[in-house]
Amino acid sequence: MKKNFGENLLIAIGEFSLAVWDVFSRESLSKKMLKMGGVDTRYFNRSLKRYENSGLIKSFKKDDKKYYQLTEKGFLKLNEHQIKKGFNLKQKRWDGRWRLVIFDVPEERKYAREALRRRLKFFKFFPFQKSVFVFPYPCEKEIRALGEYFKINDMIEIIITDCLGSRNEEIKSFFNL
Repeated sequence: MKKNFGENLLIAIGEFSLAVWDVFSRESLSKKMLKMGGVDTRYFNRSLKRYENSGLIKSFKKDDKKYYQLTEKGFLKLNEHQIKKGFNLKQKRWDGRWRLVIFDVPEERKYAREALRRRLKFFKFFPFQKSVFVFPYPCEKEIRALGEYFKINDMIEIIITDCLGSRNEEIKSFFNL
């Protein structure tokens, strides 16, 4: 339970912290954890303290209420965790729109380019071209996390479109849509 609780807490913090500067309260985090399967206050308090002591989050008081903020180190740790564990990208219903992930990473960053390509294949993105992948569900946050992790965010574009031309049916079939 302890290990899963710590992972769930990190995931919950990540849902509040789309960026390093996002702030969340202990109460809102506790409610989020309750929705994810329960809150053991002992583990909750210990985990928060451990994350704070290790520099993953920082706390401050405002109007007699304690708030937390993910640090740069915490943001990198969260990205690393998401990349290792995988993202939950599958949705119940398709919105009819395609996400094209396009990247142009120079040869001197070949390792990052290949790592990104491997990850996209691992997450079952459709390889449209060598540096263009397609996915039917929202994935912008996850792609930005990958870009941040590999330090190539400025070399990645995400385009949302309704049609993929002559390959539309082929790609629909690939995703069983």
